[in-house]
Amino acid sequence: MNFLKRVTKDRLLVFLLLIASGDPALTAQSWTPGAMVAIAGVLFFYYRARLKWPFYRSFFIYIFLFVILIIYQYYTLGASQGVFLLGFIIKIFIGIVVMAILGARFSMVLLDVMYFICLISFPFYLIHFIGGDNVMQSFFLGADTHSVGLYTFRGLAPGEHVLRNSGMFWEPTAFQGYINVALFLNFRRLNYLMANQRKKLAIIFIAFLSTISTTGFFLFAVLVVVYLLAYTKINKAFAVTITVIFFTLGIYLFNSLDFLGSKVQYQFEDASTSNGDYNTTRFGEILFDYHYIQKHPFTGNGFNAATRFADDPEIVHMIENGKNPGLGNGFTDFIACAGLIGTFWFFYILYKNVSKVSKVDAIFLIIVIIISLQGEAYLRYPFFLGLPFLIPLPILNYKNYLRSREKQRHSNSFNLS
Repeated sequence: MNFLKRVTKDRLLVFLLLIASGDPALTAQSWTPGAMVAIAGVLFFYYRARLKWPFYRSFFIYIFLFVILIIYQYYTLGASQGVFLLGFIIKIFIGIVVMAILGARFSMVLLDVMYFICLISFPFYLIHFIGGDNVMQSFFLGADTHSVGLYTFRGLAPGEHVLRNSGMFWEPTAFQGYINVALFLNFRRLNYLMANQRKKLAIIFIAFLSTISTTGFFLFAVLVVVYLLAYTKINKAFAVTITVIFFTLGIYLFNSLDFLGSKVQYQFEDASTSNGDYNTTRFGEILFDYHYIQKHPFTGNGFNAATRFADDPEIVHMIENGKNPGLGNGFTDFIACAGLIGTFWFFYILYKNVSKVSKVDAIFLIIVIIISLQGEAYLRYPFFLGLPFLIPLPILNYKNYLRSREKQRHSNSFNLS
């Protein structure tokens, strides 16, 4: 029974983290800051006995440079950054508490929770897919996006021809990002999953396909190559051959499928004509952010909209009125906010901590995050900000861990699958 309670508690904890990391029902509201403070407070009081000095020491080291950076931004940029500093620290705290409490269990629990999110998205997506934009017109008064908590209904964006599955996140590309990260973090037990939990993997993969995300498909292709080359014991020559075939097939599909090639071409052409003006496409956002990166390349423009978008008052007005400007590239957005110094610090802390368990996992996790950020501004949410405290699945003791888990499972008559 204690094992059952712990597993349920773990899943609820990760589910709460994911809700706080992109469910518009919580993250796109006027009361969102208060909700984040409440979540951080609950986590602190509930787990305060387990959060010892080493945790707080690592936490303070992590936020130290960001605090210095944002104080510097306050004196050089002129606008108040205090509230945004507090919000940033709270998001980091939420993320790292969950990572620290769950430890190496986090990756496994994450996949369980993503399986639930994927499964629950199907009936909503089916209704949306069959009903088309009539669903938005009839039930949500023509809104472009509407969250019902466990699912986000989203209309067709420019350049799109098929309705896509957003899951409970703010858009389909965000959904695929969490799916891909969950799969990557479970690479070390993928053989076990394919042998014992094929249904779970199939549901997750179908949900991933329904996002119809170009960024997601590219990242998935990279993950397949990474898995073959770094996480399997198959002959490397064979792995390279499979990789070449896989990428050749990918290029063919990219040129053949309308929702892939034409979408990228549309975004590139749209960005080419924007001249660096505000543009929500992936390429357009890079050109747009480049202007702000040039202004303050090392220290950034801050997280306050008044300084982050100082030369674009219409975007500041949009954000102040509670509207989402649709940031298309999370990597350049974070550099524009925190500068090259803050961006380097995030990845340095991540590598320093994760590499204590596995340098391979640390390097590839950084690559996965950078590719993911090309699609969405994930570093504005607790999940990704907490990844520097991730403890990867153990390398040598995983089989022993599975045996002990099986004993616990049978003794409690509870099946995790």
